[in-house]
Amino acid sequence: MLVIYLAIYGYTPNVENKTKQANDDFIKSINEKEQKGEIVWVDETQGYFIDSRDNNKYRVVKIGSQTWFAENLAYEPAFGDFWAYDQIKSNALKYGYLYFWETANKVCPTGWHLANNEDWNTLFNYLGGKTVAGSKLKATNNWNNPNKGVTNSSGFNALPAGNRAIGGLFYHLGDDALFWSGTLKSSKSAWKVRLNHDWDSVGVEPCYHLTGLSVRCIRD
Repeated sequence: MLVIYLAIYGYTPNVENKTKQANDDFIKSINEKEQKGEIVWVDETQGYFIDSRDNNKYRVVKIGSQTWFAENLAYEPAFGDFWAYDQIKSNALKYGYLYFWETANKVCPTGWHLANNEDWNTLFNYLGGKTVAGSKLKATNNWNNPNKGVTNSSGFNALPAGNRAIGGLFYHLGDDALFWSGTLKSSKSAWKVRLNHDWDSVGVEPCYHLTGLSVRCIRD
């Protein structure tokens, strides 16, 4: 009877063993990638990366020819200047840390770097230019109203983390996403990328090094 049952339902212990082995091999390959600091791709454009320095897990997204973090960096370096917004730890967990420019240039993990003007411009051009890129980069939640034109069609998921001003006060949470560029403007300033809740566009503006802004890492 057992032989007849197995024949009818097309089941054999060997098939079950092969399926289990395939699943085990798949899980093992993912674990190996995670341990090596490699991207684990969920589909053609979405994946994740585990920073081996602190085991923080970051979503990543492929946009055109580039691969970006889809979250703000939340790494705590041993040296350098960085803050959670209003010095509240939960803000860092949600929005990432705000870094001085010099620190920002050193905090991306191996194989990644702080996006510079060339990187940002490549991104904007791929999304149709600065006048429309903002709406395609902003997350659909956590922004103050009106979150103008937002689609997040790029998957970049920009959040309005605000900034730490030179005087030590914090501003613009909910209103602005402010990202460092690795490109210098002068001996005391660099460029920043600004997204605003009331803009479809992107602003690229000079900013003093001693301002705390968000960091987005891009793959080398």
